[in-house]
Amino acid sequence: MTKIVFSGLLALLASSALPAQAQGASCTQWIDTLPVDINAPGHYCLRNSIDTGLAGGAFNINASGVTLDCRGRGVRHVDADNDAFGIVAGGFGPVTDVTVRNCKLIGFATGIVFSPGSERVQIVNNDIVRARYDGISLWGRDSKIIGNRILEGRAATGLDYARNITVSAFQPGTPSTGNVISNNLVSGGADNGRIWGIRVDFSNGAVVHGNEIVGLRPNAGGFAVAIQIDGSDAQVSNNVMSGGEGTQFGIAGAPALCTRNIALGMTSAGFASCVRSVNDIEQP
Repeated sequence: MTKIVFSGLLALLASSALPAQAQGASCTQWIDTLPVDINAPGHYCLRNSIDTGLAGGAFNINASGVTLDCRGRGVRHVDADNDAFGIVAGGFGPVTDVTVRNCKLIGFATGIVFSPGSERVQIVNNDIVRARYDGISLWGRDSKIIGNRILEGRAATGLDYARNITVSAFQPGTPSTGNVISNNLVSGGADNGRIWGIRVDFSNGAVVHGNEIVGLRPNAGGFAVAIQIDGSDAQVSNNVMSGGEGTQFGIAGAPALCTRNIALGMTSAGFASCVRSVNDIEQP
């Protein structure tokens, strides 16, 4: 069972030994300095890793039809108490058909955020390390968050919560639909009274599949939730949730279907809250 829980961590270590994906041939615009405003469609690539002390957003995507590919390069914020964003999309209005992939964002307050009204977004194969507010936050529909790693989340000064992956409404007051959160690793969030691994908030029909949420460590008196579902018709399947210190909940909310999920060492696995629970496994 331990082998199953830590397979994502082993995969992460193995992937770090591989060269960055060789996709430079398809790049139409190269990024050499930050911050950068992306105001037109195109395929934008980060040439080299960068250390920065900037305020605001490092990458600001203000156009639809954009692919941002960091090619495995990293951007590290050198101020541990910053309020900066790694990637902000739709800050001046909704964006559609945007892909963000292969970026390593280290030490930003928020890793990746897509603003209300976003559609057909793909957030794929990114590493978000030591975020202090949100790792990935999406306001949008018909979008995919796949194969990302959210690691070592920490509490910002004055806050008592942390969210690693959050899918919210399409717009305030309008639920989102058609979102997929799949094959992500969330590991090591600490120093918060309330920690969410994956939170689906006012989003209907979400698919939460094949994720690993391990090592969330709330403060004394707080709690951690591996997967929170606030929306109808969600399907939660094949996820591995491993508890640790403090009060730990597996699934919270009422997904329409929970199947083949594994909960290890949780205060409560939460399978009883699912409308249907099929072949879910709880181990002490």
